[in-house]
Amino acid sequence: DCMTTEEIAAYREEVIARLAKPEADGVAGPIPIFAFSESAKEAAGVRHAVPPFAVVASNTTDPAVGPYWPVRRYNWGTCEAFRSRDSDFTCLKQLVLELSYWDIRDSTEKRYKAYRRQRREAEAVRGQSCRDEAGSSAVGAVVRGWAHKARAALATAFSEGAAITTQEGGGDGGSPSSAPSLSLLLLPLIATVAALLSMLLASAVGPSPSSPDDTLHLLADLREREHYIAQLQGEASFLLDALTGDSGGALPAGCAEVVSSDVQPAAKKFRSTINQFVYGDVCYDEEYNAGVPWAVQLLISGCVVFAVWSASRHSALDALPQPGARLAARASLYGVGLLCLYHLQRAFSRAL
Repeated sequence: DCMTTEEIAAYREEVIARLAKPEADGVAGPIPIFAFSESAKEAAGVRHAVPPFAVVASNTTDPAVGPYWPVRRYNWGTCEAFRSRDSDFTCLKQLVLELSYWDIRDSTEKRYKAYRRQRREAEAVRGQSCRDEAGSSAVGAVVRGWAHKARAALATAFSEGAAITTQEGGGDGGSPSSAPSLSLLLLPLIATVAALLSMLLASAVGPSPSSPDDTLHLLADLREREHYIAQLQGEASFLLDALTGDSGGALPAGCAEVVSSDVQPAAKKFRSTINQFVYGDVCYDEEYNAGVPWAVQLLISGCVVFAVWSASRHSALDALPQPGARLAARASLYGVGLLCLYHLQRAFSRAL
């Protein structure tokens, strides 16, 4: 940070020449130099990717520019870390973050796919054991249990509604009830319970991790990596706004030259990849999102909707003595049907 632009370029060339001929300085053998891959250079969009890098760092920031604008002040002037003429900091950080991002992405994707593979295998084992135990060729003992509860809840709704609407005094079933509002409240309440059971029935066969400890460890690891990337994104937010021109004119006139045409594409691509990693489905493969669960939900939801439609047109509803009871019973059935139709739509969207 004590050199002019010309002195920095000359010193870089001198270091490169001395590294190419280490024997001139009394060093035996070649000096290994880390070289960034061509794909990383191309992805980062930088031109000068050959060591050494002239990097300026500082804990002092310029309050007139923003919290992420490190500067060094001297009697002869100010040296800014993000200014390409003063420092190679932007170039080096682009390269390092580009390499780190893809390493983290590949590692996380491999771990996630291994986790999903174990999850699917555990799901298949559980379904097979349920079928062996219950003797069912459909979806297993878990769904059979929920189906029994759902049918019992619907039957309770009909029986309780009929009993309340025909109750008088000692409950001989003679005259209509003197409190029809109670039936209108009770039937939707019981039907709501039946609807919830039907929703649980549709999602009874769900994925279950084989090992809770492994699952928690993996999720914690993914969360830590996401936090790391989010922290990098926060630290670089002001720089990216400056480089991409999204700062809304907040930069002082003296910093306008930082927004150079050779760095803008790299900054935009870096921002999109970071946003994709933090907020997007980086390693969610369609192969793992499709499968048995949505198919079972589709089948069961369709059957429940058809059963509700058939029951709503059954002549047994017309036998209820009060019009309010018949209306409440049909409304409850239609409520169950609408909930199942909603779940059916979700299953279709997952399938597509």
